[in-house]
Amino acid sequence: MWTCSEIRRSARNRINASLSTTLFSSFVYLAILSALPILYSFVYMISSFTIIRGRSSDAVTAIYPLISMMGWLYNLAMIALTFFVFNLLLVGFVRFISTLKPEMNEGEKSVGNLFWAFREGRYSRILAGTAWKQLWLIIWNWITSLVYFIPVIVFFVALFLNPNFTKAFEENDPNTMDFWTTLFEGAVVALLIFGAVFLVCIIAQSIVLYNRMYAYIFTEYVLSEQPGLPTKSALEISKKMTAGIKLRMFLLDLSFIGWRILSLFTFGILNIWILPYRTAAFLEVYYRRKEELRPASVSSGTQIAPPQGNGEF
Repeated sequence: MWTCSEIRRSARNRINASLSTTLFSSFVYLAILSALPILYSFVYMISSFTIIRGRSSDAVTAIYPLISMMGWLYNLAMIALTFFVFNLLLVGFVRFISTLKPEMNEGEKSVGNLFWAFREGRYSRILAGTAWKQLWLIIWNWITSLVYFIPVIVFFVALFLNPNFTKAFEENDPNTMDFWTTLFEGAVVALLIFGAVFLVCIIAQSIVLYNRMYAYIFTEYVLSEQPGLPTKSALEISKKMTAGIKLRMFLLDLSFIGWRILSLFTFGILNIWILPYRTAAFLEVYYRRKEELRPASVSSGTQIAPPQGNGEF
């Protein structure tokens, strides 16, 4: 069984095969992902400052809906770009990382490999596969968010069952200090219970979402090898491949925490290195897991993925 240090060492060896091209491809990928958010932030700040500054309150009230509409349009644009562009770029980036090897020729080093998923005959299938994954992540996020109704309900139950809360209304005049003191004591207990339950809900939601994220993580890796798969197949294959190793994958992700902290001090610039490094690490896990499961999948007639290689499938 693999270890985090072994995987990271293999990942470094892979990206060092063509480090300059890898970093440039990572820069292009991150630049495309960041272009719209940066543009929106810039336009929003400038428009808010120039439009609102010096205006009367009535003018600000009239203009504010336009600024809010700009936010809605930005959110819609980001959703559309995620489904139709960003997810496919990730498949192309994974494909690019998978081609890295010491004997690479100049053609294979092209940054154009990022757009591999957009080429003829691949786009619709890969779009469907990545959209299916994205849809399930949204569904799980929505389902798990319902858990936050629990602390709200618990708060009101604890509040109305608290003796101090009922005592405040039964024995004290609302115009006296004793009333508010007793009411506050009852509310504090309910708030403490609310906070504890809310924290438990955050932990529970995070566990479920991270479980699903790691279950679906190989979807793009599968599509980078088999772009012609039916819509649901890549996700199902990813779930099979990650079964039983999600905690190990989480620990592998956690081993990058030092790099992520350093990235904060470089205002995110270090992500140009972290992104291919992490992608290559999970690619190594993907290849090892594929070889582990291949005998059983071949014997059952449900081969998980073609043999490791960099050719067209």
